[in-house]
Amino acid sequence: MKIVIRFLLFVTFAIFSASGQPVFTLDRCLTLARTQNPRIRSTQNAIRTAELSHAELSTTKLPQIKIGASSIYAPSSGSFGYDPAISNGGQLAGQVIVQQSIYDGGIRGLKSDQLSLDIKRLEKEKRIAERDLVFSVKQEFVETLRSGQEIILQDESVHQLKDYLDIVRRLSKVGSAAYTDVLKTELQLSNAQLAYQKAAEEFAVAKYSLAELIGTPLDTTFSIVGSLNDTTHTEIDYAPFTTSPDSLTNLEMSVTSLAIKRSLLDVDLAQHENYPTVLFVGDAGLLTSGDNLRLPRDERANMFGFSLGLALEIPLVNWGATDLRVQQKQLDADNLRLQSDLLQRSITTETRKIQVQISNQRERLRSLQNNLKSAEDNFLLTKSKYAGGGTLSLEVLSAQQLLTDTKLSELQTKADIQILAAKMEQLITR
Repeated sequence: MKIVIRFLLFVTFAIFSASGQPVFTLDRCLTLARTQNPRIRSTQNAIRTAELSHAELSTTKLPQIKIGASSIYAPSSGSFGYDPAISNGGQLAGQVIVQQSIYDGGIRGLKSDQLSLDIKRLEKEKRIAERDLVFSVKQEFVETLRSGQEIILQDESVHQLKDYLDIVRRLSKVGSAAYTDVLKTELQLSNAQLAYQKAAEEFAVAKYSLAELIGTPLDTTFSIVGSLNDTTHTEIDYAPFTTSPDSLTNLEMSVTSLAIKRSLLDVDLAQHENYPTVLFVGDAGLLTSGDNLRLPRDERANMFGFSLGLALEIPLVNWGATDLRVQQKQLDADNLRLQSDLLQRSITTETRKIQVQISNQRERLRSLQNNLKSAEDNFLLTKSKYAGGGTLSLEVLSAQQLLTDTKLSELQTKADIQILAAKMEQLITR
């Protein structure tokens, strides 16, 4: 019941202090981050670039048409110049040229497959960026909540010590307490005030970090509303990570799988360098020689026409360069497979570690919550006994510090559970 009351007080404090200022929930922070974070927009641009590259490659299937013009002068005489039978005194040309690849050794298809894989990979990387951003926002949101609630706890500690200091001073004046008790209490009060200032500093820093992530103005003129209570399932579903390693998948594994497929296409591309290529070539327009132009108009041959042809290229010898490239690409693919195996082990290990941590933190939280009532009763009882002369001031200060430490430990444990749950969600996102 006291936990609920403290939480309601915190929410009321947050809303009251945010009068005229924006108040953000976690969902609102996530929405702002997704729409305003530059990293997400950058991944969207990368996807669009890959799509444009794929569209550009598809245009090479169509006939390539261009206009060509040339003018060549080749003088010749009895003692100098090119063979007139070959040079014809030069050439003049103005043509529309058409080229169409009939068979390119399968290179275009393989490159198209690679670009398709690149688009899928970039889409996965965009999801990774969004997932990581969600985790970062949740982490900073939890830290802002924790530091805000710590301010309240430290303020409670300061007021407890102030009240106790009043008692000590009254007893000291009548000779029922030593002046050293006053000094000890003033020292602990001073430390509590420093802790309060430190909590206020951490609260401001957390708000700056959160503002940076969600894209709002970099200041602290906003408040947040949320809870650190553990609302996750008693046991998170770890089924994807307790089966065989081959069946383990998350976003990183999907990206690695796409990278392996792309590297295998690199091997195929290198092997296809030895395939023949066939090209259709056609042109239409004006083509004539210098000798023809020098003839009288009525004696000149026709200058306008067209030509068609096929060009075939078959690689013969490149001194083993293709085989060397194939071996390089195969080694790259093998390295990616090894990295994939390491990644699988790393993710499996990390998820199992988090599972143990969450379980232990929940057990720790239950113990702290059970101890909290005892710590509160112990402080009140010890303070009462001191007022009656039945105990030492040092025991009261120790009881007060124990109470404060228990409350802070409970708060930190709640925050740790929230962050661990967010980390697990980050790891198992597919």
